[in-house]
Amino acid sequence: MQQPDKTIVDAIPVLPSNAACIVLPDFQIDLQVQDTSSLVRSWVWAQVVIRGQQLTVTNSLKSKQLVTIQTTNVTVQPHAGHQYLLLDNGKTVLTLSCPSPTLFGKFESVLRYSATTPYWVLPPRDIFQDLVDVATTIVETDKTITGTSKTPPSVTTADVVTYLAHIQPVYDHILTLTTKTDLLHYLCQLESDYLSSRLLSDSTSSRHDNHSFAHLVHRHHPTDYSRSLSDATWALANTDAVVCPHCTVLQSGDVLFDVRMLGLPTACLSCGHVISDKSLRLGAFRHDHPTFSITIGHATNHIPMPALRPDGDTDGFQADVSRALFSFERQTGMAIPKATRAALDATLTSYVQRLDLVAAMARHLVFVSQVCTHVGYWRHPTVLAAAVIRYNHFCRLAQAHPKKTLLPTVDIALVRHVHQTMSVLPCFPQPKQVDVAYAETYILWAEMNHGSAYSSAAPSFAAYTSGGNAMTQPLRKKKWEKWSRLPSRDCRFVGVDDYVADVVSTRDDGASTDDVCVVTDNTYVAVIGTPLIGNDDTRDSNSMTLTSGLRIRGKKNKLLHAVGLALLLPIAGQVS
Repeated sequence: MQQPDKTIVDAIPVLPSNAACIVLPDFQIDLQVQDTSSLVRSWVWAQVVIRGQQLTVTNSLKSKQLVTIQTTNVTVQPHAGHQYLLLDNGKTVLTLSCPSPTLFGKFESVLRYSATTPYWVLPPRDIFQDLVDVATTIVETDKTITGTSKTPPSVTTADVVTYLAHIQPVYDHILTLTTKTDLLHYLCQLESDYLSSRLLSDSTSSRHDNHSFAHLVHRHHPTDYSRSLSDATWALANTDAVVCPHCTVLQSGDVLFDVRMLGLPTACLSCGHVISDKSLRLGAFRHDHPTFSITIGHATNHIPMPALRPDGDTDGFQADVSRALFSFERQTGMAIPKATRAALDATLTSYVQRLDLVAAMARHLVFVSQVCTHVGYWRHPTVLAAAVIRYNHFCRLAQAHPKKTLLPTVDIALVRHVHQTMSVLPCFPQPKQVDVAYAETYILWAEMNHGSAYSSAAPSFAAYTSGGNAMTQPLRKKKWEKWSRLPSRDCRFVGVDDYVADVVSTRDDGASTDDVCVVTDNTYVAVIGTPLIGNDDTRDSNSMTLTSGLRIRGKKNKLLHAVGLALLLPIAGQVS
């Protein structure tokens, strides 16, 4: 007898083990939405995510989901100013705010793609354009929010272009150098040409080259620069110090490079005494002033200056000079006039404290390398406009918090260096703890700019809460919760902490091309938002070179392996 058929339950589909896993595409940006849950109806930051055919809006601060709707039912309608109404089947569910047409245009494009299929695919984009779009968003946002009421910037994009034009040839020449001696001699020659130009201008009343690399770097040290113009005795550190300050034996360029550029003391192979930056300065003083003339009454006496101590210690040498003066007074019974003592002190101080311009140029080359490896990007007018905007914001932030040590990003530092060549401005303070300074800057920036992110590099909560006392910790934690938001993936600072296996243009016109070269296949170049962090960075030092930021890799047969750039690596370690 035939058995009746059993009731068939709903089948459970089972994919074979080798089946591909289908991942729905997604798009994530940050927009401001109007909070309708309160009477104030304030604007809050929200993450807007389109995944497949679903749109989700989540309050970034409270992590509270505001709406979830199908993109097939969504329409966006322009509202007042830069506001937009988000409609679900014709009914308004949220009011969005986005001051950047470029950013909102991307959102609308993805919305259209999503409405057609859950497996939508964005058209291929050029990485260079993505980098520029970050700058475009900054410029558009600033223009929309501030309008025409803002004061003209103290630095213009034309000023930055001029600055880049003067530093680029120096960087290009550095790439051709192969030894530390070559680099040292080249920088010494730049200094010599600069000093000769100044002497010529003084004697002929003509203007010296205000745009030489040495002059630009000298302007970055306003105290020394102003002193050198007003005080005839205040000269740059002696660049002819090529011998041991103790035994006068000629030293190799490599030894002098390590001593002057890296600040690494070394023992003289001839006498065994220490050669250091301090001892070279004292040696220059003794070379120029083997004796010091003292006139008492009608008699002029010459007091021999003491020899350097084996360790080249400055304080010890100054004590020996004082003993030499005391010995002269005891032997002659004559008191040295106070004015004479002051003159000797001033002369010795000038040798000890004056700027070593060669070493200063080497340090600045570390920064220059971050920009000039990607000069097509940094010469793009929109990128420069965004950098100037961010610099002005940073200056206002620094003025509002004069006791805080803030950490600029590379774009801000670039404009600052340009500004220093036009006005008497100090360098930004060098933070003792980079992670603490960056976290502080990140939070203060967001607080001043209505929640806008400073960068895509994440600040450290531990660093931010490491300072202060127990009484201030609760307040700092609340500030962190409110202002530490990182930008979402599709509105991030592209290039900050990104690895991109593409070649990025270095052409002046900013066009993308495969016919350009980058420095090496593991070089990080800086972009807008890259923190100005050296070797104190916590990232893997084995995968980094001079900077953090966008990593660019090109085809092997198109790479320019620049030995000269490698010469700057140890200097970068001293700058951080």
